[in-house]
Amino acid sequence: MSIVSIKEVKGVVKCGKDGRAAHVFNVKNSMETRIRISTQVAANAPAETAWLTIEGETERDLDPDTMTQVVVNIQVPDGCKPGKYSYRLRVFDPDNPGEKFVDGENVYFEVEEKTPVPPPVEKKKRWIPYAAAGIVLVVVIGVATWMFTGEAKVEVPQLEKSSLFNALQKINTSRLAFNAETGLFTRRVGNSREIGVVLEQQPKAGASVPEKTEVKLWVGAMSRVTIDKLIPMQSLSEVKMMKHVTIPQSVLNRSLEPEPVNN
Repeated sequence: MSIVSIKEVKGVVKCGKDGRAAHVFNVKNSMETRIRISTQVAANAPAETAWLTIEGETERDLDPDTMTQVVVNIQVPDGCKPGKYSYRLRVFDPDNPGEKFVDGENVYFEVEEKTPVPPPVEKKKRWIPYAAAGIVLVVVIGVATWMFTGEAKVEVPQLEKSSLFNALQKINTSRLAFNAETGLFTRRVGNSREIGVVLEQQPKAGASVPEKTEVKLWVGAMSRVTIDKLIPMQSLSEVKMMKHVTIPQSVLNRSLEPEPVNN
């Protein structure tokens, strides 16, 4: 028996001129007991998972015969080819993701061809000296700003209480960096619901840091554990495709010893 039913309510959506759109899914508990669910999205090529973001928390509790809504925001990049793209929503039990999961049907979004903007009517070019002066001023201000402020800064997202997979998605889309060799640690927990959940992050959420700053994560585990027990196997291939996330083969082949709680 499926743990939930999944129904998308908006049908095919069209991305606006800003490349944005959204789908809304009704997810209903099909079990006779209270369950905890987690959600993730998987794009069908040529769409990319990085274009899709689940709004709000990706994990939540559902009482029997209770429904919740999951909103997936779509943001396609500039230059995305016109056409119809698709993806699917997966809902799974975070304690047993390999056996207790439900894949929704493929849902679609359209990217329309942009209407070319007609060239402006040529006028007298008195504005050229002013434009040149403006460009020089912008360059001077830009150089001065760079000299005083250094690298571009980004805000660190909230990663604690998220599953490891969802935390890595946020790191990748936030232009930060993660290397499992130096940035992944496990901490001993007594509650099975905390297995694979981020307990602590460095830097902290809300901090303003340079782009590509390496993030460190402490994830819950009850004993020695391999990374495929912290991230669903079906999601590891997506993680390996993330531009700013590195999981060396040496990490995949070894088990991680949890730190004591008081560390």
